[in-house]
Amino acid sequence: MHWYKHNLGDYASDTAGLTLLEHGAYRLLLDAYYSNNGRLSSDRSILYRICRARRPAEMRAVRRVVGIYFLDDNSYLKNSRADQEILKYQSQCVANRRRIVAESASEPEAISQKTDKNFLEPIASSDKSLSATDPMNGVMIPLANKTEWGLPKAFLTELELAYPRVDVVPTLREIRVWCVANPTQCKTERGVRRFVNRWFEREQNRG
Repeated sequence: MHWYKHNLGDYASDTAGLTLLEHGAYRLLLDAYYSNNGRLSSDRSILYRICRARRPAEMRAVRRVVGIYFLDDNSYLKNSRADQEILKYQSQCVANRRRIVAESASEPEAISQKTDKNFLEPIASSDKSLSATDPMNGVMIPLANKTEWGLPKAFLTELELAYPRVDVVPTLREIRVWCVANPTQCKTERGVRRFVNRWFEREQNRG
């Protein structure tokens, strides 16, 4: 997981009794827990290394946090709240994949490359993955040079995994409409990936 929900109120309520060191240890352990999809070794030497704990006080902070917020399950630590968030994340990823597959199946294999002779021309690129003949669900992003860019499948997968709370296809269509309505602000072939990524990041953070 590249992202997880952090509710400020819930966290403040649940961690009111922690010291500064213990807060740092808890957040580092949570980051490690989420990034490994709920697999975190209970080996103290590994936990100390994750938390950069070198001094006795820092090691005590790690042990106290583990004792309060984690359960040892066959040499692995478990956190029930984090497990719920991981399950939601995985369920959303599955739903996104199913939606993409369903919408791909409903689109014709050959996507028309031209819809406006004065604005949309097939993209000429040495990178075949960016060619207009390989768009995602027909959602093509207009570019500054009046061509269109079709998302490579690999980039689409990265968006889906990085932003599980964002509905991928509707968001891409929203980006397309914005570009059509604002042709002077369309991006170059080099900058369009960053533009799309930032749009998805804003959508995710709205929640």
